[in-house]
Amino acid sequence: MTLPNAKAIEGSTKLTGIQRDWVKSYVAEIVAGEIHKIKSELLEEITKASGCQCEPRVSAAERAIQDLVARYEEDDKFTLTRAKLLRFMKEQGL
Repeated sequence: MTLPNAKAIEGSTKLTGIQRDWVKSYVAEIVAGEIHKIKSELLEEITKASGCQCEPRVSAAERAIQDLVARYEEDDKFTLTRAKLLRFMKEQGL
């Protein structure tokens, strides 16, 4: 069973305009309080997680990636030279 939305049951509640406004305000206050609690819990968990001992592993991975990038950029086997281009064209029959 699906729950009807607020617009669908608004007419049958027989609430006056001020009563509807009060209900909306009350619900908004409760939701705002819950959002604040959730944000606080998330910030607390993030703070706990930032204190993890994974910093050395992340640094080692970053260094390894930097080394690979440097080797890729400096390595001649990845450089396209005239001789390599001519050999490729011969292999392809061009």
